[in-house]
Amino acid sequence: MAFHGFYAEGVDLLQLNRLQNSKEFYDAHKDEIKRLSIRPFHELIAEMTPEMVKIDPQFVTVPSRMVSRVRRDTRYTKDKTLYRANMWLFFRRARRERESVPAYYFELHPEYWAFGCWGAWGRGEMEALREMILAEDRLFLDAFRAVNSCTQVHLAGEMYKRPKFPDAKPEYQDWLNRKEIGVDYTNGEDFTPVLDGTFVPFMLKTMAAACAAVQTAARGEGTRRRGRTGGAVMRYLALDFETGNASPLSACALGASVFEDNQLVDEKISLIRPPECVGKFHWGNVRVNHIKEKMVADAPSFAEVWEPLADIAEGSVIVCHNAMFDTNVLCSCLAHYGLKMPECRYLCTVKVSKRVWPELENHKLDTVSAALHIDLNHHEAGSDARAAGLILQAALRRTGSADADALAEKIGMRLGRISSMGKTPCSIAGDPKPREHRRTARPRNTVKRKGENKL
Repeated sequence: MAFHGFYAEGVDLLQLNRLQNSKEFYDAHKDEIKRLSIRPFHELIAEMTPEMVKIDPQFVTVPSRMVSRVRRDTRYTKDKTLYRANMWLFFRRARRERESVPAYYFELHPEYWAFGCWGAWGRGEMEALREMILAEDRLFLDAFRAVNSCTQVHLAGEMYKRPKFPDAKPEYQDWLNRKEIGVDYTNGEDFTPVLDGTFVPFMLKTMAAACAAVQTAARGEGTRRRGRTGGAVMRYLALDFETGNASPLSACALGASVFEDNQLVDEKISLIRPPECVGKFHWGNVRVNHIKEKMVADAPSFAEVWEPLADIAEGSVIVCHNAMFDTNVLCSCLAHYGLKMPECRYLCTVKVSKRVWPELENHKLDTVSAALHIDLNHHEAGSDARAAGLILQAALRRTGSADADALAEKIGMRLGRISSMGKTPCSIAGDPKPREHRRTARPRNTVKRKGENKL
């Protein structure tokens, strides 16, 4: 199936579908949307694939896994509009292999069309890229010239509020002061190339020239200098939440301990004022953590407490004792306040302690802490967070592991991941799968009623 361009009717239909915001309208025009709006994206993927796999042979090339859906996910957004007016496609690796590897995209919107390369690189890779910039490394200069020579594209990515290196060359400031690096082309004036399909050669040439150069600088050299092969500082952010009731949004205290080079370098502890929607505190939670509603009435919100930790979390390994609970609270609160999900990995020290100290009676935080002679004021957020971080440090020493990745390899663990794409669990080989909760038949009532005959 050859690509001959997009249909103007398809673009208009998507916008009309969004304006109608009706399942009935969508169902009535579903076949038309597939033919006029979705099928051209599949044809474009077939047209692009031979050249894109030259950039990265590990790209997923199955259209159903590459094209955005017409229906929006409204679970974590205030905008409850059911359908979107724009569509896009991504060339990227499978989820498990995406770490620090840029993705290439094309987007069609009623008001513009765009393409480019986008990478949500971690803190380590970006620090390495800045080192290359300041040293005027050859790979960076190649990328710099490639982007500058392609006047149609521009750098993209969230900027820091303050310059990180104000004394560096002015022409490098646009690169130095970004939290991540992307390259974008946007055209909101001329839709003719999109409608007749003539934009494809230009797009592929631009991606190969400019975007791949940024990929080489940020991923290739960055991984060599700051990656897992040694010499990198691995940052661990140990977290512990206390909650007021069963809702993950009821976070009422947060403890955070920052470890670098296996040393405790910083700690942050704060009460949190939950949003009003979570309701009353439960007496069971209060009995455990001793935090009452009146104690948090004037406390800062989660958004205020998280602000100084956001940059620290980016690219770090988050450490929690029972990570399923704490990461669920973290992600729920971030989504509620509309905050950016950090690009980071996480591990559970319960799972770690089960493998490293299997002889313990159980692997609760107080039991493991006592066995390792770690001071603990249990259910005080700061103390619990510090203990989780120290348990990890003890596990690294016990196994002779240089970092969390080496530890994970020795004990058969796969670190979990948090990103804008969602959350994947921290798992360990041999973990039993959760049992299905089956409803069993209740025994029949054998109590005889008055007047009933014996059988």
